[in-house]
Amino acid sequence: MTLLEAIDVLIVHLGDDTPSTPKTERARAILRAALRYHERTRQMSSDTNKTIAAGLPLTSDAYAKPPLNIPGDDGRPYKTELVIERSPERTVKINWWHAPDDAGSRARPHNHPWDFTSTVLHGAITHTRYLSGSGGTPEAPRILTTTETIRAGESYTVRAYEHHLVVYVEPGTVTRMECGPLGGTEPPGESWGYLDTMSGEHVPATPDPEFRSRLEAINPWMAAK
Repeated sequence: MTLLEAIDVLIVHLGDDTPSTPKTERARAILRAALRYHERTRQMSSDTNKTIAAGLPLTSDAYAKPPLNIPGDDGRPYKTELVIERSPERTVKINWWHAPDDAGSRARPHNHPWDFTSTVLHGAITHTRYLSGSGGTPEAPRILTTTETIRAGESYTVRAYEHHLVVYVEPGTVTRMECGPLGGTEPPGESWGYLDTMSGEHVPATPDPEFRSRLEAINPWMAAK
């Protein structure tokens, strides 16, 4: 049983009142081993940046690389990502959450360049969706928001044209994120960006000249290359 298969088993059988079976116990053991591996290697990373396009071919050495710590504006990791499958059709990753999105430059509602579905494996995550509503004007657009909390065993889907913001994560939250092909279903797919809540317009993200140095600082092996 692979890590990906183990996670799929736990999603189906998640729940404290679910009777143990050899299959679920083996899945739990594999996931526990993956979590221990993460704790041992959290100061290292792979070169899989979340901003890299999902169309890269999967290579065998991807499985040998430790997770990638993603830095916030303060230089500390707010999320750790481990890519366990990548193809032009989809990317699957495990995310360990250390903090929500609503800090520093991450406080702006953002989109993703692909549709994705995220399943909470442990803990809980709260996010807010931002949608354009009727009744506004070009000078004062009406932005509708909905906030939901997703708990262990539950999933949520965000389309590439939607903007959202993770506003709270329980300590120790772990999610399985399955991303579709680059571009999603509707514009403004194929590029990261933010929602200007004053104008209601999508604003493409611009390169952060300090991001690479912050990334290397919490993933030391990158600076050594």
